[in-house]
Amino acid sequence: MTELFGVGEMQWKLFGLIPVVTASGADITRSAAGRVQAESVWLPSLLCGDDVPWSSTDRSHPTATVTVVGTTSPVDFTIDERGRSSAVRVSRWGNPPPDAKHFRMVDFGGVLNEERTFAGYTIPTRVRAGWYLGSPQFESDGEFCRATIDDATFR
Repeated sequence: MTELFGVGEMQWKLFGLIPVVTASGADITRSAAGRVQAESVWLPSLLCGDDVPWSSTDRSHPTATVTVVGTTSPVDFTIDERGRSSAVRVSRWGNPPPDAKHFRMVDFGGVLNEERTFAGYTIPTRVRAGWYLGSPQFESDGEFCRATIDDATFR
């Protein structure tokens, strides 16, 4: 099992200067592990180790089982008819609205719209990510990030 060690911490800053949210602790670490699992789409070598078992319910839905900081979770992919990843989903520990007071397992992931190849790795380059992936709630109040990757360097 691939293990990455560390402690999660969250810091949001207004204009990169003024702290708005700061949090740490076991819940934040566990939540960060789920985020790393979902973001494995940007580090495909993490998914290629002998310690990452793969399974599939059908040709369009492969699953990698990834362990990060002691948290093991299936990382579910959706593959489109052209063989490209179109979505990634994990069950992630978090406290998204409407119940921000209580941490729990919630579907989390991203819609992967485009991809490019950098240094031999093909990765998603347009992503919409957030909580409640796969439900109407993702569109209404789960999505919190849109990203476009212009370049990637692998070392």
